[in-house]
Amino acid sequence: MSNPFDLSMYALVGVMAIIAVASTWYPKDRKINFYIFLLSIVTFLGLVVLGFLNWFIEGSAYGALVS
Repeated sequence: MSNPFDLSMYALVGVMAIIAVASTWYPKDRKINFYIFLLSIVTFLGLVVLGFLNWFIEGSAYGALVS
């Protein structure tokens, strides 16, 4: 059974894939591409934070108490 952090990470990877496809829709519009770029950075940082939280919970004594 996956924990919520795993499922959230899968969802963020899906969002990053959608962002990658959406970035090809407006190749000439710099303003939209800038916002897509910012959204991709925020999504990547969220993925990193969730990865560290998942690593902490599954790989520590705290994780043995929670799961």
